[in-house]
Formats: sequence, C-alpha cells, structure tokens
Amino acid sequence: MIYFSLTGRTAKVAGLIERYIGCDTERIITVTPYPDDEVLVHRLVRENGPLHRPKIRELNHDISRYGIVILGMPVWNNGIPAPMMSFIESVDWRGIKVHPFFTSGGLYVNAYSQLQQTCKGAGITDPLYIIFNSKGELAQIKEDQLG
Repeated sequence: MIYFSLTGRTAKVAGLIERYIGCDTERIITVTPYPDDEVLVHRLVRENGPLHRPKIRELNHDISRYGIVILGMPVWNNGIPAPMMSFIESVDWRGIKVHPFFTSGGLYVNAYSQLQQTCKGAGITDPLYIIFNSKGELAQIKEDQLG
C-alpha cells in the first residue's frame, strides 16, 4: 500500500488496512514539508495550481514487483493531491491492479476519474470513500460516488 497523508486521517485508515491484511506499506513524504496549518496548505495548493508536482522522497518499495497496489489519499480541490500525482506519474502502471481509497471532508467526485486517467494501463477497482466531518471524525464510508 502506498498512501499520502497530511493531517493524519488517511494515515489512520492506511494503518487499519495494514493491520487487517498485513501488507507492505509506505507513506509518500514530500522533500519540502507542507505547513502544519491546514488553511496555509489550502492557500499554497491553490497558489501552486493543479500542475504543481512537489518532489517526494524515494520509496523503499519497488511497486513494479507487486501485482496489486492499494493507493490511499485525501482529496484536495476535488482531485488527487500533488504529492500523490508526483508518485503516480513516476510509475509504469501496466499490469498492476489498483485498489484506491480516498479520504475527504466533502467533495470528491473528480478524484476517481483523475486516477483512472493518470494510472495508464492499470486495472483500477471501484474506490472506497471515507468521509470525515469538520471535527475530523469518521462520518461515512461509501463504495460509490453517487450513493
């Protein structure tokens, strides 16, 4: 499993999955850390724009050795966060089955279609959406975008 988490919510979900299925797990970490303040992060993400790709630390696992990869990420601006895009765009996804999960505080409908467009050659299963409320508490788990 490869995941990106800034606030710790996605990391918490990744930890539960790791304990449940016993998979190799690695967190995407940016070379230059994001600010601790979520308001500043949102401002920075807007200022950088959707094409920004921050440098990320090299991963210890070579995902080309895996036939199945779980990808976990928060939803930023209704899409995939830039650090995860940095990772996704660096991988040859042909022949890999991807099981995605998204954590969100609300809007998330474009994240899955963006993942489908960028993981070229991967077999991507239906996503799992984990929705948190404004207090950071689990509010809902959904297996589709409309239900």
